[in-house]
Amino acid sequence: MHMNSQSIPKTVAEYFAGIGLVRMGLEEAGWQVVYANDFSEKKYDMYADFFPDAAQHYVIDDIFNLTLNNVLSTTLATCSFPCIDLSLAGNMNGIDGDHSSAFWGFIRILQQQGTLSPPLILLENVPGWLYSNKGADFRVTVQAINKLGYACDVFTLDARRFTPQSRLRVFLVGQKSENCSNVNAILERPKALASDQLKKRVVANRDLC
Repeated sequence: MHMNSQSIPKTVAEYFAGIGLVRMGLEEAGWQVVYANDFSEKKYDMYADFFPDAAQHYVIDDIFNLTLNNVLSTTLATCSFPCIDLSLAGNMNGIDGDHSSAFWGFIRILQQQGTLSPPLILLENVPGWLYSNKGADFRVTVQAINKLGYACDVFTLDARRFTPQSRLRVFLVGQKSENCSNVNAILERPKALASDQLKKRVVANRDLC
């Protein structure tokens, strides 16, 4: 599937929106957040301080309670799902833990949207996503995304490239496509964009797209 970036509307649904950090970055690239969701009223209050239009599109609710009646169709959906169960600083209960299992709420929404689901998705989480449960959690999440028709590209990026603070994160970009991503292209990337752990997971999951 080929997409002409000049012809598609740059609209975004921001899940696990928090205080709007993803929105801050996307807006600089010309994207418009038209829907946002998080369950925390405190985070919403901070989001609203940054973005006065928050009341028009920010839904405060558990992601599992959302229905198609209150979810908008967009070009891009972002998903910064909870990291507690995937983080060394947390409890490492994995993708089915009490917090990180919210990922499945995002998958449920995409399933319900069907053909109206966004052509592009962007997921972000901590490095533990790659090795939690010996890599099984990363595999099952990518499988779920593949089953919805998305081919996935994955890269790592450290905040120290832009700020004085080091904070490594894993990003997954999914595009509706019948073609698999180029695994070799990921493996050939410099370490700044593909950590050793990421390359290990890619090699172990060559059957995934």
